[in-house]
Amino acid sequence: MNELIMVVDDDPGILALVDVMLRKHGFTVLKANGAYEALKYLDSVTPSVIVLDVMMPDMNGIELCEHIRSRSQTTVTPVIMLSARSDSRSVASAMQAGANGYVSKTAVYHELVAQIRSLLDARARNGR
Repeated sequence: MNELIMVVDDDPGILALVDVMLRKHGFTVLKANGAYEALKYLDSVTPSVIVLDVMMPDMNGIELCEHIRSRSQTTVTPVIMLSARSDSRSVASAMQAGANGYVSKTAVYHELVAQIRSLLDARARNGR
């Protein structure tokens, strides 16, 4: 498998937790501490899936998702939003910005891995 998953969060604890969890499932993880670091990485790397925290300082995950969608290299790269908020308005905003999935941080472990696998399987079926 060895798919590259970029995880973007301003909380080092969340980055470490998601990193360990994804590596345990066989993924390679690229951690970005915030939106601007993620954009810098995306100049040279195109991950298989990008996981974004919604609430970050400077540029939030919704804005970052819009930037990701505007880049030709990442316009179809699956994006999963990760947030402490799970209200319908927050989910709708993420989907409007181009996210493919939304996971509450309280359900992070199983749900995040399941969504990543589902998106990668769909990509494989579609030949991308």
